[in-house]
Amino acid sequence: LYCTAIGALVFAALMLFAGWFHYHKAAPKLAWFQDVESMLNHHLTGLLGLGSLSWAGHQIHVSLPINQFLNAAVDPNFK
Repeated sequence: LYCTAIGALVFAALMLFAGWFHYHKAAPKLAWFQDVESMLNHHLTGLLGLGSLSWAGHQIHVSLPINQFLNAAVDPNFK
């Protein structure tokens, strides 16, 4: 868990730098914002990427533990 947290911190710092670079050093020109197809591709890529990331998180944090309970014949809804 500690190594994962350190890796996430490094990745967050990398993304922070990438965001700064994207908006300050290599800022998109006005013509790019007027081209609907490139804007659509850009936003769909981000949306599908985040959806994929959230699905992977769901698989790891929700489905895996429930499947381990079911394989062990334990009812997770038992009170």
